[in-house]
Amino acid sequence: MTKPLSPLRSTRHGCLAALLLGGPLLILVACSDSLTGLQDQPTPLVVLRVHVNGDVGRWPQAYSAVQAPNLRVALVWAGTWNPDPLCMRFAVWQAKGSAAMPLTEQEHAVASQGCRDAYGFVPGWVGPSAPVDSNGNATLALYHLPPAEALVGPPAGRVGYASLVVFDDVGHNDTLDLSYPGGFGLGGPPENSGRERQGGESMFPMFNDVAFGASFINMQQDHVRVVYREGNFNSKSTFFPAMGCAAPPFGYSIARIKGTMQAAQCTFVAADAEVVQVSLVDPDHIGEVLCIGESTRYMPVPPEPELKPKAQHMVCANENELVVPDGAARCAGLTRLQLVGCLDDPDCAEPAWEAPAQLPEWWPCAKP
Repeated sequence: MTKPLSPLRSTRHGCLAALLLGGPLLILVACSDSLTGLQDQPTPLVVLRVHVNGDVGRWPQAYSAVQAPNLRVALVWAGTWNPDPLCMRFAVWQAKGSAAMPLTEQEHAVASQGCRDAYGFVPGWVGPSAPVDSNGNATLALYHLPPAEALVGPPAGRVGYASLVVFDDVGHNDTLDLSYPGGFGLGGPPENSGRERQGGESMFPMFNDVAFGASFINMQQDHVRVVYREGNFNSKSTFFPAMGCAAPPFGYSIARIKGTMQAAQCTFVAADAEVVQVSLVDPDHIGEVLCIGESTRYMPVPPEPELKPKAQHMVCANENELVVPDGAARCAGLTRLQLVGCLDDPDCAEPAWEAPAQLPEWWPCAKP
């Protein structure tokens, strides 16, 4: 059974309350599960059980020929992201057709290559992982509540959704390394992107882990997601919605969702009440479950001829801006090359860079 949460909600919040209320005995009680000894093993809040169905040998091209796949299951919390404006238009076009959102042939070609599936799972925070044994079973013991970054909503009510992802731990570091859109329109990630993970770690991992299955891949397909809820639940939220479903129970639970995002049927069970079944699939079909969702990227136009974008399709947003799909990258992404602009704000008052003295010959947009 799922362990009930303490009135102080969690150890970290209990410690804070104890510090505010004062008293060494209260602090000791609030910051530990018991007083029976430091040698005791902590009791998990919940234990997730997963069974993996299938054989990775069906896709030998997806893993190294010199070592067998190192299969693990990771709990991956969904993240929020702000899609590129062209991708937002493309999503409307996909859902409602050209009458509702007309796109030019070039816009459609660029969006098809550079926009991720608008209904797909977007990873935001990687939780613990566990090895898959020879019988296809894995057990994930959760000792903590989800991090604040994984929860969406105001303090009065927050929710988080997670997918159980089966992956080949290529780097043998016992964790899932997410991937990032990395082409930047130039055929590959830059050697010095200035982007780092928390702790100063490079955001481009040396080894690319490979996803072989996931319990939650797309909102338009039947799936199973791990849910964590605290406080009120906003049924009108657009954060991975399942319209037509009741509010999930408090704390951890497992949601079995059938149907589409617009018309879903949900069954909630205690997180440790059943074994979650995950079927292995072709990694080429689910690679996006490992792809971080990035906001729009703006970069200056590279003046060097050899840095001409390698993408087959590009489209001019205006005379100052060229939209380019990322090339040679696992994850879809778009880069907006600007003659004059800023990294994070296309309408910044003081541009971070000016137009080059001489435009490269390949520049396709009108000369300003």
